Amino acid sequence: MQIINTKKLDLLEILGNSTENKILDFLVEGVGIDYTKKDVVDGCGISRPTFYKIFPQLLKAKIVKPTRLIGRVQLYTLIAVQLNNLDIL
Repeated sequence: MQIINTKKLDLLEILGNSTENKILDFLVEGVGIDYTKKDVVDGCGISRPTFYKIFPQLLKAKIVKPTRLIGRVQLYTLIAVQLNNLDIL
């Protein structure tokens, strides 16, 4: 009899526990939801200076995009990608 591991693997277990991956893991879990920068920092448990070093790279790579403004606060979301008729995120 074969035992199947039903434990859900999260992104950090697969890709490693880097700061970039923490941010991506947080955004993947809430795909379709808009977040402020503060939401991401608090949700990932990283420092603001570290976040502000990494986040522009994610914007430039078009992994994250700005969605809307609420007052002076910009919200961001993960960009969904479609590859060969397979929806990714």
